[in-house]
Parts: sequence; structure tokens; C-alpha cells
Amino acid sequence: MSDGPHCARCVGSWQPVVAPAAPGAWLLPPLTLGRWAAALLALVALTDLFAVWTDHRMYALVDERAAAGAAVIDVYTTNDTSLLIAAAGLAQALAFVAAGTLFLIWFHRVRGNAEGFSPGGLEKSPGWAIGGWFVPVANLWFPRQIAGDIWRASERPGAPSSEVLLNLWWTLWLGSWALGRIASRAYGSAFQGDAAPVDAASDGMLWMMASDGFDAVAAVVAAMFVLRLSAAQHERAMDLAATVPVGAVPVPPTAPAPPHGG
Repeated sequence: MSDGPHCARCVGSWQPVVAPAAPGAWLLPPLTLGRWAAALLALVALTDLFAVWTDHRMYALVDERAAAGAAVIDVYTTNDTSLLIAAAGLAQALAFVAAGTLFLIWFHRVRGNAEGFSPGGLEKSPGWAIGGWFVPVANLWFPRQIAGDIWRASERPGAPSSEVLLNLWWTLWLGSWALGRIASRAYGSAFQGDAAPVDAASDGMLWMMASDGFDAVAAVVAAMFVLRLSAAQHERAMDLAATVPVGAVPVPPTAPAPPHGG
């Protein structure tokens, strides 16, 4: 929600509109912000695929040493590949932070719009749209509950309802979170000190490949979720804008100039 209006240029033909059921609440355009968030999620998927490639290089190296009868693999043999894995990990972390930050901003915006579409119909307060991701244990279901409320509030009345994409997004997010922790432990326990047992190293790299590959799929589905929900809110706001005559809601003379874009 915002106290400031938005002009038609911000979202194509989206005219300034106050949510009819929630006087004083302006609907904020989600499309541009959603597209940027989706693009960064796609970048996360690309860094994950790069990580899968580096994981496979290490796995092949470990397999080669095992085939040669070696019981351990040392840091001198794996140094170049280990540096690649570290570079991939850094790229993943930077992409994840960027995508996560923009996703939270977008998520808070669509939560505010949902309040305008269905005032009083959302169980959690707007602050939980961000805070719910950081509270231990609660973050396993609060964001999904909030997303479900937003999803339903953003649907056009009478339109067919399906939460398949919503449920797939959340299932993959939880799966990626859990698999990532298992893989990190397996990799960390195998590669300690200057040498690692080839069996443990092989298992660790298999877990890492599975985790990074799964995370790439989860990121793509998250991008699809963002784009679908953004489009749904845009369509719903367009419907509302069509029922409100242009100029019916005057812009206060002291209102700041509206941003054009996101």
C-alpha cells in the first residue's frame, strides 16, 4: 500500500485507482518489479547450473582417482577444481542475495495490493510478508500462508482457481532448503584438511550436484510464480480501473510526484 498515486504511464493502461473496498489505499503496479525479480531468479538458476558443472568436474576427478586405486584425494590434485567450486559458490551467494532482496520488496508490494483487493481477508499483517521469512520454524509455513492469501485475493472474481503453481513453488523452495543443508554437511565432512577419502568425497559431490540442480529448478519455478502473480494483480487492477472514471479520485496537491517504473 501507498498513500501516493500512480499514473497510467507506470503500467501501460493502468489508470490511477484507489481500491474501492479500501478507501485511501492505492494499488501499486507489480509488473516491472516482478519482472526484475524474475530475471534475478533466472540468474540464480544460471549460477546453479555453473555450480553443477564445477561439481561434476570434481566428481569426475574423484572418480578418476578411485579408478586408479587411490584411497584418498588430496588438495594438490583438486586445487584448480576447488577454486572453481569456490567461485561458483560466491556467484551463487551474490545472485541469491540480490534476487532475495528484490523478491522480498516485490512480495511486500503484492501483499499490500492484496489488502486493497480483499481488505480484512488476509490473516497475517503486512510486516509478516518480510518478517515471516526470518523467524525460525515459522518461516517453514508463514510465507506460504501469506502467499496463499495474496494469490486468492488477486484472482479475478468468478475465474477458475488453481494453486498448482503456488504449491509447486513452495514445495520446491522447502526441498531446496533441506537438500542444500544435507549437501553442505556431506561436502564439509568429506573435504576436511589436506586429504579426503575418495568414497566420502564422491558422495559429497553427488549431494552437491543434486542440491545445485534442484535449486536451479526451484529458482525457475519461483520466477514463474512471481510473473504469474504479478500478471494476476495487474489484470485485477485493470478491471478495477475500468470501473473508476478517470479523475474521479483527485490527486492531493501536496502529493509527491509518482515514480515511473516498478
